[in-house]
Amino acid sequence: MRKYNISPNLVSIIQNLYDKATSAVLHNGAFGDCFKYLGAIVSDEGSKKEVLARIAQTTAALTQLKPIWKDKNISLGSKVRLLRSLVISIFLYACESWTLTAEIQQRIQSLEMRCYRRLLGISYTQHITNMEIRQRISQAIGRHDDLLTIVKKRKLRWYGHITRSSGLAKTILQGTVQGGRKRGRQKKRWEDNIQMDSIKTE
Repeated sequence: MRKYNISPNLVSIIQNLYDKATSAVLHNGAFGDCFKYLGAIVSDEGSKKEVLARIAQTTAALTQLKPIWKDKNISLGSKVRLLRSLVISIFLYACESWTLTAEIQQRIQSLEMRCYRRLLGISYTQHITNMEIRQRISQAIGRHDDLLTIVKKRKLRWYGHITRSSGLAKTILQGTVQGGRKRGRQKKRWEDNIQMDSIKTE
């Protein structure tokens, strides 16, 4: 920097301002910390808002189909398939971009059990374990992935698709920025999910 007559103090001041900088998004003429793009919520808080919105939409769809879940003339296997095609598909939209924290993973598992309990007509006051409920579902449709596993596999599949491509998406995904992460406990990142899930599937 001395070569260009730039004071080290000025560099230090700029760096300090950069580290403490905040950002806001201008969307439809208003500033905010989140916005909806292609049907998904983009937020500076990560994926939590999007996942919560998806859970709300999924629960609403589940409730609207209540007559089907109560119909005794429809087999459990058919109900599960209808659940996956009509309800779970709403939840899985754009899940490839989610960063899965421990809290989000717990919410995904809770949503899945809520759906299965609705299909089976089992309330939480009946003290039937989640394991027993999963066994009943497996007996109806055979071996299957749970909802959290489906999300993780979709993320890995999308990651593989991007890394095999040669477009802008790959450049952005594999790009890095100057500097390091702050000290202390770090926020979970999307790439942390990919690295962890890749190890588990090897």
